[in-house]
Amino acid sequence: MMEIVEALLSDYHTWLIALGVVAVGAAIWGVITHRLIARRQLTVEIIYRQQTNSETILAKQTLVSIAKKEGESGLAHYAEEDLVDSNETKSIQSVLNQFELFAVGIELGILDYEIYKRYYKSNSIRFYHLCAPFIHALRSRLKNDNLYHEFEQLTWWLKERKIPKRRLWRGLFF
Repeated sequence: MMEIVEALLSDYHTWLIALGVVAVGAAIWGVITHRLIARRQLTVEIIYRQQTNSETILAKQTLVSIAKKEGESGLAHYAEEDLVDSNETKSIQSVLNQFELFAVGIELGILDYEIYKRYYKSNSIRFYHLCAPFIHALRSRLKNDNLYHEFEQLTWWLKERKIPKRRLWRGLFF
C-alpha cells in the first residue's frame, strides 16, 4: 500500500498539471456557456421590447400602409431630398434603423442569430423587400452604397440559410 502512495506522490507534478488543465478547460467551458446564455437572453429581451414599443409598432404600421398605397412604385420617392423630414420617411428610416441594429448585433456576436432567425426570418425578408426601393434610391441620392448594408446582408443570410461567418469567432471570444 505504501508503495502505491509513494508512486502517486512521486508523480505529483503530473497530477497537478493534469488537474490544472482540467480546471482551465472547465473555466473556458463556463465562460463560453455563460456568454451564450447571456446573448440569448439579450436577444429575446430586445425582440420583446421592440414588439411592445408603441413607437416601433406605429412606425411599422405606417411603413406597411405606405407600401400598400404606393403599390408597384414602392417607397423610392420617399428617399428624395424634399421628403427627408416627412413623417413617412422618418417611419421608414426608423424601421430600417432597427433592422440595421439587429444585423450589426448579430454580425458582432452580441445578439443570437438562431433566435432571431426563428422569430424574425419572414418579417425581415418582407420588410427588406418593402424597403428595397427606398434603400436603393437613398444610396443613389447620397452616393453611399453602405447605407443599410448590414440589413441587406442579414436578409441574404436568412434567405440563403447561411450563418454569418464573422459571427462564429467573435461570438465566442469577443
